[in-house]
Amino acid sequence: MSKFEVFIQVFFATLSVYTVPSSSHNKMAGEGFAFIKQFPFIVSVQEFGKRHICSGTLVSMGHVLTTARCVSLRKENSTVVFTREPEELSVVSGLIDLTSYNPKKQNRTVRGVYLHPGYGFRNIVDTIYLHDMAIVELSKIFIKDYFTMTAPFSPRKDAADDLEKYKNNKAKCLHTGWQFGSTGKTNKSSTKLKFVKMVLMTNSECSIYLCSLSTAYCKNLQPDLMCAVPETRVSSFTDAGGPLICKGKIFGLNIYNEETIGGPKPKSLYITISDINNFIYLVKDFSCRTTAGYAIIFELLILIVCSKLHIN
Repeated sequence: MSKFEVFIQVFFATLSVYTVPSSSHNKMAGEGFAFIKQFPFIVSVQEFGKRHICSGTLVSMGHVLTTARCVSLRKENSTVVFTREPEELSVVSGLIDLTSYNPKKQNRTVRGVYLHPGYGFRNIVDTIYLHDMAIVELSKIFIKDYFTMTAPFSPRKDAADDLEKYKNNKAKCLHTGWQFGSTGKTNKSSTKLKFVKMVLMTNSECSIYLCSLSTAYCKNLQPDLMCAVPETRVSSFTDAGGPLICKGKIFGLNIYNEETIGGPKPKSLYITISDINNFIYLVKDFSCRTTAGYAIIFELLILIVCSKLHIN
């Protein structure tokens, strides 16, 4: 067994025992503003410490999972991707309002940005990209308290089966983030962390939806993607990078949100966190078959996950 595989097993075995209270999900309104300490694992990824650019999930006290698109730059009409310079980025935890003072807020600079090695190949739909995920390594780990904690994941051996069950049963999950726009009105970013209750779509429903985006999807299934739709007609989403929370656990990484102002309920796409074990094999595959650039990324990933990750 490789060091990378050993790391993944240890990683999932040692995640925080904190759990989002799942019993209250069905009692929640269709949308609302988060209260303090409700989602202590959700962080704001910012540009130059001033502007929120996307949400993130604290997977260890020193690392954040977010979208690759959030922390990279792409040349126009090109598949060439550049990782953003770490000094351009910062991560803030322990807040629910981006503008209000909070003595429990923690700011961290960034040491490194690690894109999924498969990211960079333009997907069928311009606004959706394959393997749109990244790990942001902090220069200094966060201090764990009630306002800042690592995210709760299902045990790796159960995650895939649990997720399939939730999709088949159209489970209700929570989509969280800062930037939302009001349906039927001009989109306006919100400074307050918000949640929206989402209903998972079945695999067949998600396939039909993807096919409606592009006929190319009709023949090419995307097993690492899942779809959800708001339970009621609520705000449209503009934020990405945040988690999808099902039954008190993290099951998805938000990568795409429809804009349907005044139209149907906006659908959202997520990368399935339960399939993160595929990351291992994707990294190996790309390190062997593609350019030296991807091999370098592979070595960086090995470095981060085998020697530098702070697991609390």
